[in-house]
Amino acid sequence: MFTQLDAALDNLTVPLTYDALRGVFVRRDRLDAIASGAFGDYCAAGFHQSDGATSAANWLMHETGMSGRQARVNALAVTRCRELPHLRDAWQAGRVSSGQVGIVMAHVTAASLAAFAEAEAALIPTLEALDGHDTERVMTHFAHCARADGTQPKERPGTLHHNELSDGTWTATAHYDAYGGLVIHDALAVAKAVDRRVGDEHDLRTAAQAAHDASVAVHQFYLDHHDLRLPRRNVPHVTLVLTADQMMASRPTADAGTHVPPTSTTVEQILCDCEITRAVMDARGQIIDYGRSTRVISKGLRRAITARDCHCRYPGCDRPASWCEVHHAILWTNDGPTCPSNLVLLCSRHHHQLHQPGWTATLDPDATLHVTRPTGHHQTTRPPGTLSNTT
Repeated sequence: MFTQLDAALDNLTVPLTYDALRGVFVRRDRLDAIASGAFGDYCAAGFHQSDGATSAANWLMHETGMSGRQARVNALAVTRCRELPHLRDAWQAGRVSSGQVGIVMAHVTAASLAAFAEAEAALIPTLEALDGHDTERVMTHFAHCARADGTQPKERPGTLHHNELSDGTWTATAHYDAYGGLVIHDALAVAKAVDRRVGDEHDLRTAAQAAHDASVAVHQFYLDHHDLRLPRRNVPHVTLVLTADQMMASRPTADAGTHVPPTSTTVEQILCDCEITRAVMDARGQIIDYGRSTRVISKGLRRAITARDCHCRYPGCDRPASWCEVHHAILWTNDGPTCPSNLVLLCSRHHHQLHQPGWTATLDPDATLHVTRPTGHHQTTRPPGTLSNTT
């Protein structure tokens, strides 16, 4: 199939005519629809999770190069199109475009999905004859009617997406609820009022640039004046329980307080990054020595690993360091050294996954992480800031 498709694309020359250009876009949209439907079935079967993806959007980000926002929008469309057979069929047949489907998805919420599903049989033929502008107008009317019927919340919950770009700058997309919007508005007004540059004839900033600076000032003020200690989440605590004889033979038993056998993957994961206390017992089971709690990963060492890795190093995952644990590539239980050349940041999900049977992870001296799935599929990632790739 792909050989024939590649050959057709290699030999395709598009004449510079209206019909040819429109025909190419129509067929591109049909291919989008086919891919979306197949991906929806793939995710519904849970295959994306077998690939190590935390969500459909995460899979799209890693495998297709989409931005986080694009991936979330596309993943949502894939999910909702499975509930809208008339829209899906019209998209695959080329009667509605990918752009129109995007407009529909932007106006159909989880609460109004059922209402649209009831109306789609009559509504889709109308959309087929419309351009993007008129499709937007129709869907805006639908959203208004859905609100009037009480089929969707009167007020959308507040959301904020704040993402770093490849050049080191950041982009933010926000929707504030009524209360949140007032708080932000008033805070920015105060920040602008104390900004001596505002109103100065030499201040060449646009209104948007001044609002940006005010927002940074608000957040900086909070960071400078809060009285909270902000460590990462508490590390698990493990007690090594030994008899006097076991202590001499160095054969401790790990009690992670998890009601699971010491040989389980869960305990292996916990032992990678935890606090350990030694408990020595006599023959009658009485504790005769209770040692001091000691971190497997010191705070300084964790800071060094965080500075190098920045986020979860599993291929395609960008969960922040505050969500991550430190994994021993050579297991701590197998005498793996606790040093940077054997340590890597992993979010809890991927940390647990790499401790499952059939999964392997190795770390090169330059911190290149190699992950091999039970299927034999191999991927690599390098620390951010280095020449990175995945295979």
